[in-house]
Amino acid sequence: MAVVENQQEVSTMEYIMAWESSGLITPEATQSIDQTKLSDMELCNSAVAGNTLAFEELYHRHHRRVYSLCLRMLKFTDVAEDLTQDVFIQLYRKIATFKGQSAFTSWLHRITVNQVLMHFRNRIVKFETLSEDGELPDVVVKGTSNPRRMNVDDCIVLESAIEELPEGYKNVFLLHDRYGYEHKEVAWILGMSVGTSKSQLCKARMKLRGLLTAKRYFVNNRNKKAVAVKSAVVAYFEGRVIPSSITQEQYDDVCRVLQEQGLTISLRGLRVMTSALRKKTVAAPAE
Repeated sequence: MAVVENQQEVSTMEYIMAWESSGLITPEATQSIDQTKLSDMELCNSAVAGNTLAFEELYHRHHRRVYSLCLRMLKFTDVAEDLTQDVFIQLYRKIATFKGQSAFTSWLHRITVNQVLMHFRNRIVKFETLSEDGELPDVVVKGTSNPRRMNVDDCIVLESAIEELPEGYKNVFLLHDRYGYEHKEVAWILGMSVGTSKSQLCKARMKLRGLLTAKRYFVNNRNKKAVAVKSAVVAYFEGRVIPSSITQEQYDDVCRVLQEQGLTISLRGLRVMTSALRKKTVAAPAE
């Protein structure tokens, strides 16, 4: 039977766990322990073990700090209240991953910042659908003093590049360049010095510039190939009746023609393209 002989040499939580392993106290009985006397780490361990009162104590101990941070970043009380609840939902899901390598308050602070940034991204990044003529519409990119109009392709490339930034760079870049926070505010929110905020923003911009260059090159090449494929397919069916459904034999024949130009297309892609061509041909007025 595992019994702790010297209670002063171990924490309250270790003492409880030792008696639980001995069978002299059940997990349910630990809920009668005064949770306010436990440390954050002990409360986390107890919550992971199923003690709901331990998680409640974490909430009561830290919800004001989380709400204050949300309010500082969001400016609106109702949204801050909603995000505070979301943060503790995330905390409940992730609490087993907290290993105590940093202070619990620092870990909770990062969860809060990430949750608010996710709220910003979900609110702002809304991609439009294709217009009736099949073109990509222009959208306004918010979050800068001089919003520029960008098409959906550019927005996707930008968001993809931002997501590839290291976490620290990304948070500083989003807070400062997208959401308009001053360096003093960024430093307070992320728990760093103003100098570190400025340094990470500079590095984030340089990293982002390189990522955008590479991604735009890829997208431009992809778009050029898409135009070339469409032109080749149109040329192939010129003077021919466009079938209502592409057979495997017809697909293979088109692929042979495209391969001569170093191009490829999937069967599904060919069917979508020929369907659009057929509709355009039917809709064209007779001369």
